[in-house]
Order: sequence, then C-alpha cells, then structure tokens
Amino acid sequence: MTPQRTLELRVLGGEQQGARCRLSDGLPTTVSGQFDSDIVLRGSDLARRRIAITPQGDGVRLEVLSGDAKLGDRMLAAGESVQLPLYAPVQLGDTVVALGDPEGDWSAPVTHDEAAPAPRRAADVHRWSRRLIMGGGAVATVSMAMLAFAYTAAPAEPTTEQLARRAEAELHAAGFPRLVVKATPQGEISVTGYLETNEERARVERTLASQPATARLSVWVNEQVANSVLDVYRVNGVNAQADVTGPGAVRVTTHEADVGKLEQIRTVARRDVPGLSILEARNAPPPAAPQAAPVLDDPGKRVAAIVPGEPSYVVTADGTRYFEGALLPTGHRIASIADHEVLLERGGSTTPLRF
Repeated sequence: MTPQRTLELRVLGGEQQGARCRLSDGLPTTVSGQFDSDIVLRGSDLARRRIAITPQGDGVRLEVLSGDAKLGDRMLAAGESVQLPLYAPVQLGDTVVALGDPEGDWSAPVTHDEAAPAPRRAADVHRWSRRLIMGGGAVATVSMAMLAFAYTAAPAEPTTEQLARRAEAELHAAGFPRLVVKATPQGEISVTGYLETNEERARVERTLASQPATARLSVWVNEQVANSVLDVYRVNGVNAQADVTGPGAVRVTTHEADVGKLEQIRTVARRDVPGLSILEARNAPPPAAPQAAPVLDDPGKRVAAIVPGEPSYVVTADGTRYFEGALLPTGHRIASIADHEVLLERGGSTTPLRF
C-alpha cells in the first residue's frame, strides 16, 4: 500500500506572507477569505474569491468555485479547473499561494505552461469542513479555524474588525466603494457615507442583513437631501429647482427679485437640512416691470394731433411739431409715429401712446 503523502500550502505573497499549513494527498480543501472555508486567508479582496485544491499524483488540481484566480498571465473564472505542477503559484487578488513538498526546493521557478486543463468538476463540490486527524505520522486535513497558519489551534470566532473588513469588501464589490465601514467598541460595525437614492439604501440594507455582526447604517441619501432643501424654499414662498452635484452637495436655481430673502432662506437650509455639506445658489431675477406711460404735465406740450405723411409728426397744444427721433421735454424720444399711436423710447424701454 502506497503511504499517504503530506504536502504543504504556503502563502508566498500578500498580507499573510510566510503562513503555511499541511494538506493530505487526494483530499480537496477550500481556500478563500470566507469563514466557512477550510482555510481562511486575510485580505481585503478575498471575500468574493474561493478555490478548491486537491493534491493528486505529482501535481495539484485547482478549481475556481467563485470569483477568479490568476495563473501567470492566465485568468481562471468560476467553474474552470486545471491540473498544476507542485510549487506553481496561484494568485487570489493580492495574495499568492502554492502547494509543494514541505522539504522540497521552493526556490525553483515553476512556469504555468505546465498547467493542463482538467475536466470541469460537478457543481456539487464537497465543501464540508473536516476535523484535524493525526494518524500514521500524516496530517489528514485542516480545520477551518486555522486562518492559514495551519497548526492545531482551537477554533476562534472572527473579531469585529475582521467582520467589518468583510462587510466593507462585500459593499465595495456590490458597487458602493465610497461607504466607510468600521468596528465599534460595542462589538458592532458602523457604515457611514453618502448614497444617491433610496433604492441604493435598500440594496445596502439587504447586503448588511447577511452579516453575522450587528450593523448600524448611518448614511445620507443625496435624493433626500435635495428634497429637504426644496422644502425649505417652498415653505418660505420661493419656487426653486435643486440638482445634486456631489456627496451632500446641492445646487439651487431660483428666479427671485428679493435677494435678501434668498440669503435668509439659504442660511436656514444650511442650518436645518441634515447631510447638506455644500449649497450652491444661482438666482436669475425676473425682468423689471415696464415703465408707465409718461404724463406730460405742461398743458402746452400735450399731443394735440398726429399728422401722418412723409415725414410724419405730432403737434402739441402750443403748436410745436415733433418729428420721429425728436426728444420730448420728458426725456422720451419719438421712436415711431402711426395713425393713432406714438411710440416713445427711454432708457431702452418703449412705451406706446394711443389716441
């Protein structure tokens, strides 16, 4: 009977470089950053990656269960598997591992050209955890609580800091890279930052619901911040348009003649709207009301008649004739003369006089 061989998994690069553990020939072992794996590695980008390794003959069979794994220049996706020689490095995010003989030559370079495709494993990969069995001088398998240090340590619960890092990695992978996750002294994890919409908040809540630690969600939703700013303007009698320009930043556009009133409203909004970090105000005052038609107080300068023709002119009560372009005593210039209307111009505004 061929004696059972014991190999060693080593971390060649990454946060736990130098860590190692023993594996038995022919037994599959799962490796990832998830706590239900046989071997748990630390790393911010390992939560979504999971592989199964099985020592076979003079090599090792590798299968990607989730995420991806890199072999030299080749990237393996979930569901793919290959047969590798011993000592061939496998990259999981920023962590590099390899399997070889504990007493072998680990300094010898190994190329991935030797890796040959292996038949795809069935979906029902054995993922059950194994106990540490000592027999015949060989270590039979590895406990999931060894965290890749690979010695006979008792199972340990993950710390709050580890749970916070795991939650942060899952949130970032779900599309929320600006959220900040921290462990609290009370043994909980807190999540802070800005989201765009209430729909995004619901997605974050669903992600945190699967976490083993209690999560406190304290985020601002830009959609709610903008609506709260509009409410402040509305209750003060001003119609406004609000646009989100960044995390907690809102630009407000108004058309209000009372500039002092707008400044008071901005002060109230900055003080009372939660989550508002920047308020940019743009105001385009409405056009001024047209000037009233001039009244000629001098009885002698009242228009007595309009004389059409070439050229047309008006005659005042004192007999004075005023042609187009003439300047009246009121400061108005005659812009045009029609049968029953005279257009007067002053300061860029035109006023009609009808008869």
